[in-house]
Amino acid sequence: MTPAAALGALLLALSGSAVARAAFGSFRERRIGSGLWRALGSLAAFALVALLVYLARLSETAVPTAPLGRGELILRALAIVLFLLHTLAATTSAIPLLFAAAERAGFVSLVAVRHVRSPRTGFLRVISFLAMAGIGVATAALATVISVMGGFSADLRTKIIGSNPHVLIDRPTQEPFELPASLLAELRADPNVVGATATLRFEAMASSPSNLNGVVLHGVDPREVTQVLDVPKLVEAGDFAYLETPEKLLDLPADAIIGVGPAGEAIVKGPGLDAVEGLDPLVRDVLRAPADRRPGLVVGRELARTLHVMVGDELAIVAPMGDLSPVGVMPRTRKFRIAAIFYSGMYEYDATHVYARIADVAEPFEAVGKIGGIEVRLRDPDASEAFVAAWLPRVRELDLDARDWRMLNKNLFTALRLERGATFVVLSLAVVVASFCILCTLLLLVSEKTGEIAVLKAIGATDTDIVRIFLGEGLVLGGVGVVLGSAASLAICLGLRWFGLRLDPEVYYLDKLPVTVNPLDFLAVVAAALLICAAATYWPARAASRLRPVEGLRYE
Repeated sequence: MTPAAALGALLLALSGSAVARAAFGSFRERRIGSGLWRALGSLAAFALVALLVYLARLSETAVPTAPLGRGELILRALAIVLFLLHTLAATTSAIPLLFAAAERAGFVSLVAVRHVRSPRTGFLRVISFLAMAGIGVATAALATVISVMGGFSADLRTKIIGSNPHVLIDRPTQEPFELPASLLAELRADPNVVGATATLRFEAMASSPSNLNGVVLHGVDPREVTQVLDVPKLVEAGDFAYLETPEKLLDLPADAIIGVGPAGEAIVKGPGLDAVEGLDPLVRDVLRAPADRRPGLVVGRELARTLHVMVGDELAIVAPMGDLSPVGVMPRTRKFRIAAIFYSGMYEYDATHVYARIADVAEPFEAVGKIGGIEVRLRDPDASEAFVAAWLPRVRELDLDARDWRMLNKNLFTALRLERGATFVVLSLAVVVASFCILCTLLLLVSEKTGEIAVLKAIGATDTDIVRIFLGEGLVLGGVGVVLGSAASLAICLGLRWFGLRLDPEVYYLDKLPVTVNPLDFLAVVAAALLICAAATYWPARAASRLRPVEGLRYE
C-alpha cells in the first residue's frame, strides 16, 4: 500500500466516527456538532475526494482480469463505507429542515411532526428507532438488489444486441431460400439501418481429434458482417480476416496469439522448426510436410476449450444430412481450420456459435445459391419493434417473416422480468415485517397520548383530522426510514458502480458486479415502502379517532 493510500485509510478511520456523530447529532439536536466535529467532518470530505481520485486513476491503469491486492480491496471498501456515511449524514441533516417546512404546512402536519419530535418513554423511543431502522434497512436491501438485477439485465441486453442482429428476416420454417433481388438493397437504403447482410444458419456437429460438440454454424460475408455484428471486434486470438485468406493460417508469425490460457493469459505460436536444434532430419521433413488448405472457421472461447483447439488447428463440421452409400447414409463432413477465437461474455454463445464464409457453408448443406436469412442492424435497437411493424407487409409479400432481437430472445427476457418481479415481491415482505414496528409504535402512542387526543377533539378536531394526524405520524416515521434507506442504497450502488466488486470472469463471465441506478426503480421502491407504511398506520389511526373526549379527560 502506498503512503498516500495509507494516509487515506487513516483519514477514513478518523472521520467515520465524525460523520456518524454529526448525523445523529443533527437529527436529535438539529445541529451539525461542535467545531471539532465539523473540522473532522470536513477532513472526512477531503479524504473522500482524495481517495476517489486515487481509486479512479488506479482503475484506469488496472488490468480488468487481474486480481486486486488486499490493500486495494480495503481502500475500495472503506471508500464505499465513507461515501455511505457522508450520504447518510447529509440526508439526516436535511430532515430537520423538512420537519420545519412540514410544521408550517398546516394544522394536521404540525401536530403530526410535533408528536414525532416530542419526548417519549424509554421503550417507546426504542421501538420508534427500531421502526425507522427496520424500514431503512429493508428499503436499502430492496433498492440495492433491484439495481444489481437491473445491472445484470442491462449487461445481458448489451451482449445480446452486440452478438445478434437487431432484426432477422427469414422464412417461418427456417429453410434456406433464394435472395430476393431488391430486398437487400431496399433495406440498406432505409435511413434507420446501419447495415444488412445475407447469412446462412445451420445446426451441425463440430469434431476435433479429442472431442466433439453441437454447434450453430453461421455462414457470413466477412466484409459485411462487421456492419451487423460485433463478433469481429470480440476476437481475442487470431483474426476474423483469415476467413477470406485462410492460406495465412499455414504460416503464422511466431508472436501470433493462437489461444487464451485458463487464467486469461495469451498463448503465442512460438518459433518454428528452424529454431529447434538437434532435431532428426527425418522427423523434420515429416513435420515440414505441407498442410492442406482449409477454409477458415471462427469459434468461441468455450468451444475452443471443449474441443481443445487453437488458431491454426483443424476442425471437422459434420452436417446432419448425408449421402447414400452401401453402408447407409453417410453424414457430410467438411474440414475447417480455426481462424480466430472470440469471447462475447455469454457462455451459451461462446460454446455453440461458429462462423465461416457463406460459400464454404453452402456446399455441405446443399444451399448453394441460397440464404438462410437477412440480418439487419439498426441505429436505435429500441426502435426495432417499429421497424419490424413497418417492414412486415413488405417481407410477407415474399413469404418471409421479420423478428426483432426481443422476439428472438423472448423466453430469456420473460424469465428475467419474472425473476425481477418475484424478487421485488419477496423483498417487499421485509418492509411489511418492519412496518409492524410502526403499527406497535402508534398503538403505544395512542395509549400514551390519550389525554392530548381528547383535548384536540374537545377544541374542535374531527375524527378525520385525528386519522390524518396519526397517518401523517406513521408516514413520517416510515418516511424517515425510507429516505435514509434510499440514500444508503444509492450510495452503495454508486460505490459499486464506480469502484466495482470484482468477480471471476471464468465463473461469472463478468469482471465486476454490474449495477444500474434507475430512478424509476428507486421511485417504485419508495412508493411501495410508503404504501406499506400507510397501510400499517391506518388501524392505529382509526383507533385514535374513535376515542371519546370524555373518556380521555376523565382521569386528567
